[in-house]
Amino acid sequence: MSNRTKSKRKNAKQETITVALLFEERMMLSSLLLQSEGDALMLGIVRTFRERLSADEKEQKTLKVFRLKDGRTGWDAKADKPVEFKLGKSLRALIVALLERASATETLTFAQLALYEKFVETVETVEDAGEEEQ
Repeated sequence: MSNRTKSKRKNAKQETITVALLFEERMMLSSLLLQSEGDALMLGIVRTFRERLSADEKEQKTLKVFRLKDGRTGWDAKADKPVEFKLGKSLRALIVALLERASATETLTFAQLALYEKFVETVETVEDAGEEEQ
């Protein structure tokens, strides 16, 4: 394997992250992504990712998802298991920007804090690690 191939693989790994999200975090992230703005390509990526975040019928049965009288969604939190998602550089950057904007404008909610920690602090850690390698 050439050094060029190794370098490309190393960069590709740095451009993606894997994040494990509980159902509640997935629903919050899906809602947050509704604020997305961008070109048609980026919004297509967001739409596809939002579809991946939703629970399929099997998972809905496992979580015992139900509707509350006020229209909110409920589920059995004890049955909730994290689901892993791989995110590319563009989608990750968009999510980080949305969360950082919410924090900067002091509109970040306590419920969104876990997302902030998973995405923003993870990105900072990955970038710090990349600088150490150089």
